[in-house]
Amino acid sequence: MTIKAAWKIAKSLLGKKKAAKIATTPKLSVKEKFMQQDPFVRKRILDIRESAKKGDVYKGTSVMDTPSKERSAASIKKFWGPRSYQLTDPGRKRKAGGGIAQRGLGRAFMKGGKV
Repeated sequence: MTIKAAWKIAKSLLGKKKAAKIATTPKLSVKEKFMQQDPFVRKRILDIRESAKKGDVYKGTSVMDTPSKERSAASIKKFWGPRSYQLTDPGRKRKAGGGIAQRGLGRAFMKGGKV
């Protein structure tokens, strides 16, 4: 085998490989994602939305009472204590970048490092 032939074989074996084409899935809209979920999950989400429209007061995961013209949500929350809330409360909304792990400090705490 000549040097040229050996060089050709080595080049073909060690040459650049073409990147494989990755099939991309089309982006789904929010409604399409919702419709692909389990029917029981969809029902639960719809029930939560309906409960939020009514203004139900929760404590934990249980509905304690629904405000009416005789009794306001504030008085119901005061009666049930500091852990009672409404789904429409602005204080209950998730904040971006909250939590130790999202700020990049989780690993430092877990490994015993300084913060």
